[in-house]
Amino acid sequence: MKKLLLLLCFLLFGLANLQAQKLDMTIGFGSYRVPNQVKYELPREGFNTNFGLMYQYNEYWAFGTGVNHSAFNYYRVSLMSTPMAIGDFDITGRVNSGHLYFLGQRKFNLPLKINGAIGIGLGGYIEANEYYVAVNFDEERALYTGMTWNRDIETGLHFPVIYNLKKVIANKIHVGIEGGLFFDRSLNIRGIFFGPKAGVYL
Repeated sequence: MKKLLLLLCFLLFGLANLQAQKLDMTIGFGSYRVPNQVKYELPREGFNTNFGLMYQYNEYWAFGTGVNHSAFNYYRVSLMSTPMAIGDFDITGRVNSGHLYFLGQRKFNLPLKINGAIGIGLGGYIEANEYYVAVNFDEERALYTGMTWNRDIETGLHFPVIYNLKKVIANKIHVGIEGGLFFDRSLNIRGIFFGPKAGVYL
């Protein structure tokens, strides 16, 4: 995670030296969900926050970077019948993900002075998966006598597809919506985010 943050800071420093009015800095939040059970059983809708900095190359193209933090719960119902000495086994899991990506977007204009963009990119992610594990199996009674909290860390590459709609309201400040999908190396959808955003042309 430290390497990703250092890389982002380096990129932001470089972009900050570009022509001022061509930078678009945005911040947003909203929902995050995993639409399949490839990795997690019964994932529930979570939330995301995101930050972006895009260089407006010309009237048709923009290039830049973004960071998206998301969190959601999932439920391992397949382990619900795990025998415990006291109480029931906790099937709840929680995932916190950080996606850093570099993006190229094609811009377009819509009626009512609404601007849009859609693009693809390449990035890396770091994901923390937290869940309970049954421990201390009692062979005589055929049950577990305890639980412990476990945390797995995973990193890898992902491919984002990001779209947005926005409208300038005053003094180069704009508001709108943004959404996107994160694909893994096997082109499975890692997650989908959507929500409002606001930004300013620097």
